[in-house]
Amino acid sequence: EKTFRFQRGAPISAESSLASETLGLSLLDSGRITRADYHRVSTHVAERKVKEGVALLELGLLDPKSLFLALKEQVRARLLECFAWPRGSYDLAREPSPPEGAQPFRADLFALIQEGIETHWNAERVLADLAPRMNQAVSRNRRLAPLETRLRPDESVTAFLSALDGTRTLWSALQHARTPRAMAAAWLVDAVRAVDYGTPAREKRSEEHTSELQS
Repeated sequence: EKTFRFQRGAPISAESSLASETLGLSLLDSGRITRADYHRVSTHVAERKVKEGVALLELGLLDPKSLFLALKEQVRARLLECFAWPRGSYDLAREPSPPEGAQPFRADLFALIQEGIETHWNAERVLADLAPRMNQAVSRNRRLAPLETRLRPDESVTAFLSALDGTRTLWSALQHARTPRAMAAAWLVDAVRAVDYGTPAREKRSEEHTSELQS
């Protein structure tokens, strides 16, 4: 189980039932603290009944800025790990006010979603979601411009976005999405409705020709 809090669209905290995602273990795994330091933190938490972040500060293992960055990375890692879940359920609840001292980490959710899909989904899963619209012409709309500046870029992402000109089907545009990052961008662009779909030009010409013959 995981619990996330968001304030104005930005994640401000994350809790997890996975022991591997505790702050102390993540710092140990990244080499930021030693195993002896980790045991000191665990003992301090148990004896003082404080959170790991407080223990790290009180023991002098992290300064406030380093703790903030570590907590930000912890929230990011806990969010990204969810993309590996093949199934699950969720509940949404609104709180009247954020917890005392909570501060948004200013992590861009679009980039996080793209990274989660890039890291944990395969191409077949993305293509399955996009399958119903594969043979439709795809073109950018006003939502795409602000979104594309927030996506994690690479050459394939740029090529895919450039292909969304209304002259190609989604399937044709996806031929430019040659990396997991670009496939993730394609899924996200579709999910937030930053593109419009229509009848391919060839089919339009055929329909117009048929209409002329009938008239």
